Amino acid sequence: MGLGPKKSKLLNLVSELVDDDVPAEEAVQRLALAAGRHRKWLLDVAEFVEDRRLLSPVPEKRTVLGPPNFRAEWMSRLLIAAANGNPVEPFTDDEQRDLEDELRLERIEPDAAFAWLADRVPELYDVLNRVAHMESPGLDRRKELDQMKEISDAINPLVGGHSNNPDRVISSPTAYHLCMRYLGDLAPRSPSA
Repeated sequence: MGLGPKKSKLLNLVSELVDDDVPAEEAVQRLALAAGRHRKWLLDVAEFVEDRRLLSPVPEKRTVLGPPNFRAEWMSRLLIAAANGNPVEPFTDDEQRDLEDELRLERIEPDAAFAWLADRVPELYDVLNRVAHMESPGLDRRKELDQMKEISDAINPLVGGHSNNPDRVISSPTAYHLCMRYLGDLAPRSPSA
């Protein structure tokens, strides 16, 4: 689902409100005012944010949604509250702790982040071993892409949104992207042209 220009303005507004750390009550009022009689648009934007949260790209290529869970989750809660005319649902202590853990994980060195994840999901060490023993793709770009897909298929059930892990940090998009980037960097590559 794409956003038209008016809904994109609401997305930009909620992003700015979160970036500027505007208090929740004020943010909800400003969003409701911006949407006017089109409060359903706020729900459409919240759905868009939630869809993109699950697909967030690696940090250096992030869009307006920023760090996958905390920022997008807060944006979504503000939008839903503004659409429904309700107060913002605060994070529970457990959610807040999990989101802080995820942000901390994102900020540490890739080696340490992967080790932290693999200590909690030992099967990641098996994937690491498989990657270490992959053959060089030589000049075959297709083989290199196949290897990246193989890595993705191996970690998908272990970490990220497709895992069934009850730990919110392990099942976060951040965990998936950290593993994918770390293992992808270790995989043999085609020589650059």
